[in-house]
Amino acid sequence: YSYIHFFMIAGIVLLALGTKKSLLDSEEPLKLVPAIALCAGPALYLLGHIAFRLRNVGTVNRQRLVAAIVLVALIPVAHAIDALPALALVTAVLVALVTYEHVRFAEQRAAKSCRLSWGLLVDGTMDPGLSPAEPHPLLVRSGDPEREDRAHTVRVILLRTAG
Repeated sequence: YSYIHFFMIAGIVLLALGTKKSLLDSEEPLKLVPAIALCAGPALYLLGHIAFRLRNVGTVNRQRLVAAIVLVALIPVAHAIDALPALALVTAVLVALVTYEHVRFAEQRAAKSCRLSWGLLVDGTMDPGLSPAEPHPLLVRSGDPEREDRAHTVRVILLRTAG
C-alpha cells in the first residue's frame, strides 16, 4: 500500500463534487472551483493510476496521460460554458479513453482470460497454467473423470480461440 492511492481517492471525491454542482446548476456556467473539481478530479485519478503503475510495473500508460492532459485543458472551457455541456465533455473524454483501451487491448485481454480459464478449469487455481503460445496436447490421464472432462473442455476452448 502507498500514498499514491490518496490521489485516486481525491480524484473521485473531486469528480463527485463537480458532478453534483453541474447537476444542481445545469443551465449556467460553473464557478471556478466546481469547474476545476469536475475536470481535475478525473485527471487526478488518472495521474494517480499512472503513478501507481509506474511504481509497480515501471511503465507509463500514455493514453491515460493524454486523457488527463485533455481534462486539465478543459477547465477554462468548463468554466465558460453551461454546466451540463461541461459535464458532457468530461464524460466524452472518459468514454473515449475507455473505448480506446477496450478496442486496443481486446486481444491481450482475451489471451489472458484464456490462460486464467485454463488455470481455473484444470488446476482449480488462478495460476495461468500453460501459455497459449505453446501448443501442447492434453494427454494427461489423472484417473479423475471430472478433471479430464474439464481438461478436454479447455482444449476445445484453446483450439477455437487459437484458430
